Amino acid sequence: MYEVFIENKSLIISKSLKKNNDLSFIALHEENIEFTKNFKTDVFDKIKTNNLYIEYSNPPKLFDYLFNHYKLIIAAGGIVQWNNKYLFIKRHGLWDIPKGKTEQSESHKLTAIREVEEECNIHPIQIEDFICSTYHTYEFHKKNFLKKTYWYKMMHNGKGLVSPQTEEGITECIWLNKAEFTLVKKNTFKSIEHVLSLI
Repeated sequence: MYEVFIENKSLIISKSLKKNNDLSFIALHEENIEFTKNFKTDVFDKIKTNNLYIEYSNPPKLFDYLFNHYKLIIAAGGIVQWNNKYLFIKRHGLWDIPKGKTEQSESHKLTAIREVEEECNIHPIQIEDFICSTYHTYEFHKKNFLKKTYWYKMMHNGKGLVSPQTEEGITECIWLNKAEFTLVKKNTFKSIEHVLSLI
Protein backbone atom coordinates (compact mmCIF):
# COMPACT_ATOMS: atom_id res chain seq x y z
CA MET A 1 0.00 0.00 0.00
CA TYR A 2 1.10 3.55 -0.74
CA GLU A 3 -0.20 6.75 0.83
CA VAL A 4 0.87 10.06 -0.69
CA PHE A 5 -0.11 13.44 0.76
CA ILE A 6 -0.88 15.87 -2.04
CA GLU A 7 -1.96 19.44 -1.22
CA ASN A 8 -3.01 18.17 2.23
CA LYS A 9 -5.19 15.45 0.73
CA SER A 10 -4.50 11.72 0.92
CA LEU A 11 -4.01 9.44 -2.10
CA ILE A 12 -4.01 5.75 -1.17
CA ILE A 13 -3.08 3.02 -3.65
CA SER A 14 -3.85 -0.46 -2.38
CA LYS A 15 -4.56 -3.99 -3.58
CA SER A 16 -7.79 -4.12 -1.65
CA LEU A 17 -10.25 -1.43 -0.70
CA LYS A 18 -10.52 -1.41 3.08
CA LYS A 19 -13.46 0.09 4.91
CA ASN A 20 -12.73 3.71 5.71
CA ASN A 21 -14.77 5.95 7.96
CA ASP A 22 -13.69 9.04 6.05
CA LEU A 23 -16.66 9.50 3.74
CA SER A 24 -14.77 12.07 1.66
CA PHE A 25 -12.71 9.27 0.08
CA ILE A 26 -13.49 8.55 -3.58
CA ALA A 27 -12.76 4.98 -4.63
CA LEU A 28 -11.45 3.98 -8.06
CA HIS A 29 -11.39 0.28 -8.87
CA GLU A 30 -9.22 -1.64 -11.28
CA GLU A 31 -11.85 -1.90 -14.00
CA ASN A 32 -11.85 1.94 -14.25
CA ILE A 33 -8.09 2.24 -14.71
CA GLU A 34 -6.40 2.74 -18.07
CA PHE A 35 -2.82 3.95 -18.13
CA THR A 36 -3.46 7.08 -20.17
CA LYS A 37 -2.64 10.76 -19.79
CA ASN A 38 -6.34 11.42 -19.15
CA PHE A 39 -6.39 8.97 -16.25
CA LYS A 40 -3.36 10.63 -14.63
CA THR A 41 -4.90 14.09 -15.10
CA ASP A 42 -8.18 12.85 -13.61
CA VAL A 43 -6.41 11.49 -10.50
CA PHE A 44 -4.60 14.77 -9.83
CA ASP A 45 -7.77 16.78 -10.47
CA LYS A 46 -9.77 14.65 -8.02
CA ILE A 47 -7.15 14.90 -5.30
CA LYS A 48 -7.49 18.70 -5.25
CA THR A 49 -10.91 18.42 -3.62
CA ASN A 50 -11.15 14.93 -2.11
CA ASN A 51 -9.10 12.15 -0.60
CA LEU A 52 -8.73 9.36 -3.15
CA TYR A 53 -8.50 5.58 -2.69
CA ILE A 54 -7.39 3.58 -5.75
CA GLU A 55 -7.77 -0.19 -5.68
CA TYR A 56 -5.29 -1.86 -8.04
CA SER A 57 -3.63 -5.28 -8.17
CA ASN A 58 -0.10 -3.88 -8.62
CA PRO A 59 0.31 -0.79 -6.38
CA PRO A 60 4.05 -0.23 -7.16
CA LYS A 61 3.33 -0.15 -10.91
CA LEU A 62 0.54 2.42 -10.51
CA PHE A 63 2.57 4.47 -8.02
CA ASP A 64 5.52 4.64 -10.42
CA TYR A 65 3.24 5.60 -13.30
CA LEU A 66 1.51 8.43 -11.41
CA PHE A 67 4.73 9.94 -10.03
CA ASN A 68 7.24 9.28 -12.82
CA HIS A 69 7.39 13.03 -13.60
CA TYR A 70 8.28 13.90 -9.97
CA LYS A 71 11.85 14.16 -8.68
CA LEU A 72 12.28 11.91 -5.62
CA ILE A 73 13.84 13.49 -2.52
CA ILE A 74 14.82 11.37 0.49
CA ALA A 75 14.60 12.92 3.94
CA ALA A 76 14.47 11.90 7.59
CA GLY A 77 13.39 13.40 10.87
CA GLY A 78 12.20 12.60 14.32
CA ILE A 79 9.93 13.46 17.18
CA VAL A 80 11.90 13.82 20.40
CA GLN A 81 10.52 12.80 23.79
CA TRP A 82 11.65 14.37 27.05
CA ASN A 83 9.85 14.31 30.43
CA ASN A 84 6.64 12.97 28.79
CA LYS A 85 6.66 15.86 26.31
CA TYR A 86 7.43 15.97 22.61
CA LEU A 87 9.38 18.50 20.56
CA PHE A 88 7.71 20.52 17.80
CA ILE A 89 8.87 23.39 15.61
CA LYS A 90 6.99 26.17 13.86
CA ARG A 91 8.29 26.68 10.33
CA HIS A 92 6.83 29.32 8.01
CA GLY A 93 3.82 29.65 10.32
CA LEU A 94 2.95 25.93 10.49
CA TRP A 95 3.67 23.37 13.20
CA ASP A 96 6.05 20.66 12.08
CA ILE A 97 8.44 17.96 13.26
CA PRO A 98 12.15 18.58 12.55
CA LYS A 99 13.36 16.85 9.41
CA GLY A 100 15.61 17.41 6.42
CA LYS A 101 17.12 16.04 3.25
CA THR A 102 19.53 13.11 3.39
CA GLU A 103 23.05 13.96 2.30
CA GLN A 104 25.05 11.70 -0.01
CA SER A 105 26.09 8.40 1.61
CA GLU A 106 24.26 9.33 4.84
CA SER A 107 21.97 6.81 6.53
CA HIS A 108 18.37 7.72 7.35
CA LYS A 109 19.11 7.50 11.07
CA LEU A 110 22.11 9.83 10.85
CA THR A 111 20.06 12.28 8.79
CA ALA A 112 17.29 12.30 11.38
CA ILE A 113 19.70 12.93 14.27
CA ARG A 114 21.63 15.64 12.40
CA GLU A 115 18.51 17.49 11.27
CA VAL A 116 16.89 17.49 14.71
CA GLU A 117 20.13 18.68 16.32
CA GLU A 118 20.58 21.45 13.74
CA GLU A 119 16.99 22.68 13.61
CA CYS A 120 16.42 22.71 17.38
CA ASN A 121 19.96 23.07 18.75
CA ILE A 122 19.39 20.11 21.07
CA HIS A 123 21.91 17.65 22.53
CA PRO A 124 22.10 14.77 23.25
CA ILE A 125 19.45 12.74 21.43
CA GLN A 126 19.27 9.10 20.48
CA ILE A 127 16.93 7.06 18.33
CA GLU A 128 14.51 4.78 20.16
CA ASP A 129 12.44 3.34 17.32
CA PHE A 130 11.34 3.71 13.70
CA ILE A 131 7.82 5.17 13.40
CA CYS A 132 6.96 5.12 9.68
CA SER A 133 7.79 6.66 6.33
CA THR A 134 5.59 9.16 4.50
CA TYR A 135 5.35 10.57 0.99
CA HIS A 136 4.27 14.10 0.16
CA THR A 137 4.47 16.25 -2.96
CA TYR A 138 5.45 19.87 -3.39
CA GLU A 139 6.34 22.31 -6.14
CA PHE A 140 9.53 24.39 -6.19
CA HIS A 141 10.61 26.66 -9.04
CA LYS A 142 7.82 25.16 -11.19
CA LYS A 143 9.21 21.63 -10.73
CA ASN A 144 7.37 18.75 -9.06
CA PHE A 145 8.98 16.91 -6.16
CA LEU A 146 8.00 13.77 -4.25
CA LYS A 147 9.57 13.63 -0.79
CA LYS A 148 9.88 10.36 1.10
CA THR A 149 10.57 11.00 4.79
CA TYR A 150 11.70 8.37 7.31
CA TRP A 151 10.41 9.20 10.80
CA TYR A 152 11.97 8.11 14.09
CA LYS A 153 11.02 8.34 17.74
CA MET A 154 13.90 9.85 19.71
CA MET A 155 14.80 10.45 23.34
CA HIS A 156 16.51 13.42 24.97
CA ASN A 157 18.20 12.89 28.33
CA GLY A 158 19.44 16.44 28.89
CA LYS A 159 17.89 19.62 30.28
CA GLY A 160 15.39 20.19 27.46
CA LEU A 161 17.10 23.34 26.21
CA VAL A 162 16.19 24.14 22.60
CA SER A 163 16.42 27.07 20.18
CA PRO A 164 15.15 27.44 16.59
CA GLN A 165 17.37 27.45 13.52
CA THR A 166 15.99 30.75 12.22
CA GLU A 167 17.91 30.65 8.92
CA GLU A 168 15.73 27.64 8.01
CA GLY A 169 12.51 29.59 8.60
CA ILE A 170 11.98 28.10 12.07
CA THR A 171 10.58 30.58 14.59
CA GLU A 172 9.69 28.35 17.57
CA CYS A 173 10.73 25.13 19.28
CA ILE A 174 8.34 23.94 22.00
CA TRP A 175 7.68 20.89 24.16
CA LEU A 176 4.08 19.62 24.25
CA ASN A 177 2.42 16.68 25.97
CA LYS A 178 0.01 14.42 24.10
CA ALA A 179 -3.03 16.31 25.40
CA GLU A 180 -1.65 19.41 23.67
CA PHE A 181 -1.26 17.75 20.24
CA THR A 182 -4.59 19.33 19.26
CA LEU A 183 -2.77 22.68 19.09
CA VAL A 184 -0.44 21.23 16.46
CA LYS A 185 -3.18 19.43 14.51
CA LYS A 186 -5.09 22.68 14.01
CA ASN A 187 -2.22 24.17 12.00
CA THR A 188 -0.04 21.50 10.38
CA PHE A 189 0.29 19.15 7.42
CA LYS A 190 -1.76 16.00 6.95
CA SER A 191 1.45 13.97 6.83
CA ILE A 192 2.41 15.26 10.29
CA GLU A 193 -1.04 14.34 11.62
CA HIS A 194 -0.42 10.83 10.31
CA VAL A 195 2.91 10.55 12.14
CA LEU A 196 1.34 11.83 15.37
CA SER A 197 -1.41 9.22 15.11
CA LEU A 198 1.30 6.55 15.48
CA ILE A 199 2.97 8.01 18.59
